[in-house]
Amino acid sequence: MSVTTYGLASGQWAAQPNFRASRDANGKWTATQSYRMLKSTWEQGVKNSFLRDTPITNLFTDLELYWRFLKLREKEVERAPGHQVEVFCTFGGIDPDDEDDRELTFILNGVLIERSMLEHPLMRDEIAAAEIDIIAQAMQGIWIRDPDNSANRYTEVNAIHVPRDDTVRGLTLLSNQTATKWWVLIIDEGNHTWKSPTLQWTVESANLGGLQDVDIEALGLVDKPPGPPPRLGPPQPFNGKFEWLKISVNDVISTGSSSNSQTWELSPPGGFPRFKDSNGNPTQLGPYNYDRAKLNEA
Repeated sequence: MSVTTYGLASGQWAAQPNFRASRDANGKWTATQSYRMLKSTWEQGVKNSFLRDTPITNLFTDLELYWRFLKLREKEVERAPGHQVEVFCTFGGIDPDDEDDRELTFILNGVLIERSMLEHPLMRDEIAAAEIDIIAQAMQGIWIRDPDNSANRYTEVNAIHVPRDDTVRGLTLLSNQTATKWWVLIIDEGNHTWKSPTLQWTVESANLGGLQDVDIEALGLVDKPPGPPPRLGPPQPFNGKFEWLKISVNDVISTGSSSNSQTWELSPPGGFPRFKDSNGNPTQLGPYNYDRAKLNEA
């Protein structure tokens, strides 16, 4: 309700001529307005008209209806002369008609994550795929060094099959120092993982509806993030393609607005694992590449 400041009657309040509103780049409006009333009016129950999420147009009826999307967020009460109080209110909200006039915030973050040593780009560059497979089998315990072999452990690997098979005892699995140094690092010294540098790409936005089902359904899958993710120049062509995996979603919802974010993480060179066809070639499907909508529900 709106009346003059002077001569306030019980149960009435007066909106002060200090309405102010500002909009941020994400489309969120914040407004302030204060209201004068008798101290007894506030104490006798009018404070229940100033509850959170009350539209500003309910409190200041002379304000244009355009501003009805602004909802009460916070209030502060201050004593004023003449047995009065002044209630300072903060409102917030998003104008549903300016959905397209909003700025997205893009955040690039570099982190170190644990990955298998078998994915190390230097290893994949230095030794053949067959030699990597041998080391992978040794990580699974299929091969161990032959303790009775006197060869230089830093230049070649002579191994025993597990479970023990004397027909392959002392088999020379690796015979060059380059491949052997990776066996020493991974198998002999137990360094099965490494701190891999990778990028994370976060998109922050504000809107009315919040995240959609399609945004959440992509969590844990290879996905194309919006915005301009950094162009990966060399060594991308040399090391193969990269992919983005959606790793987190966040949505903070309050009456009249939603603040949300989505984050993607860059794959190692070559992309994320894929299933192999009958010839050992990668297919389009994998643990991070499939359509959940096509899954049969039990």
